[in-house]
Amino acid sequence: MTQLIPQEENALDRDAAGVFSVELGDETFAFRRVRFDDRKVVGLQIAEAAGAHPIEAFAILRHLRSGELESIRPAEPVDLGEEGVERFFVIRGDDLHRFTVEGLSMEWPKAKLAAKNIKFLAKAAEGQVLVAAGRPGRVAPGPVHTLSPSRSRIEPASNSASRSTPTPSGISPPPP
Repeated sequence: MTQLIPQEENALDRDAAGVFSVELGDETFAFRRVRFDDRKVVGLQIAEAAGAHPIEAFAILRHLRSGELESIRPAEPVDLGEEGVERFFVIRGDDLHRFTVEGLSMEWPKAKLAAKNIKFLAKAAEGQVLVAAGRPGRVAPGPVHTLSPSRSRIEPASNSASRSTPTPSGISPPPP
């Protein structure tokens, strides 16, 4: 059984009865908490909890604790009791676009993704900006970034405007 629960509860809440709570997100990064009675579910159950129908038209993604995204097949089992299994995205789209930010492998079922959402996925600190690969020193243009297999990075906002050469891979700390 799956049910919606109040937003205030922890992302991965296991009560005494063994109920598991996870966050389900959509393409706008709006999240809601959903409760599963079973520790082990399959991708189809996650998609059904999100109201995804027909399942063939949707991608199921697990947001790992590292920040990486990985796709989940409809019949693939997921252990909700594992450490770090707490956030999923169920998004309409059947073509995954792979990209890398700070060495983190990501995939998304849309060709474009807002820079603020890429920063969220990569767990960037406040005051950091997304810098598009192949354009040293320039912040990704506009609020939406076109996804490509190239590597992007995140660095402090104060560095991106003046830098003319790329920085080494790694998320830089925010400026003091």
